[in-house]
Amino acid sequence: MRHSRALTVAGSVRTRSFGLRRMTLLIAAGIVLVWVGIAFAQEAYLSHRLSQQVSDLRRHNAQISAQNAGYQTPNRMRRRTW
Repeated sequence: MRHSRALTVAGSVRTRSFGLRRMTLLIAAGIVLVWVGIAFAQEAYLSHRLSQQVSDLRRHNAQISAQNAGYQTPNRMRRRTW
């Protein structure tokens, strides 16, 4: 029978592999958190820009409607009947 020597003393924990595993998980969690933060910031910025564009388009549409109302005369507003 072949005897093998234990690499560590019974009851001790190999702290080197535990630290590496923990560090890997922390780095992965950090990367995920940064990715989620960037995605949230992009979504918030896009939502802000779109609402600003909607507001600008509504204001512009109101100006055009006001200009168009000035061009219409009562004769044009009546429906033609042939």
